[in-house]
Amino acid sequence: MPWTFFLTMTNGTPRTLELLSSNLNWGFWYLNGSDDVAPISIGANETKQVLGIRAARGTATGYECSATWKDVVPGGQKPYGTVDFSIDVPYDGTNSSRMAPIAPLKVDGWSDIPPDGHDFTRNITVS
Repeated sequence: MPWTFFLTMTNGTPRTLELLSSNLNWGFWYLNGSDDVAPISIGANETKQVLGIRAARGTATGYECSATWKDVVPGGQKPYGTVDFSIDVPYDGTNSSRMAPIAPLKVDGWSDIPPDGHDFTRNITVS
């Protein structure tokens, strides 16, 4: 069984959170059980899986990626900010993860992954 990470997001804002950037350093995008599906944007007041990644099938090679979401700003209004995410689950070494919202956005439900292990799921709410 390949190593995996899944991120489900609830967008509690009245604006779409658009995927601004994503970077795959190691592993394969694996969104909603499908290979090669990169992270996605999420509409206002929606809940859905926005990011999935896996190691190579049948191997324990690790995975590493990052993604940033930014609110879509209606004309004349100020942006809420961004939500920056990164994860590194190496084959040999200490795991690391980061979820960094830029104020006034905040993230509830996030906890960094533990230093070991390889299969993780996180469910967060952005408000």
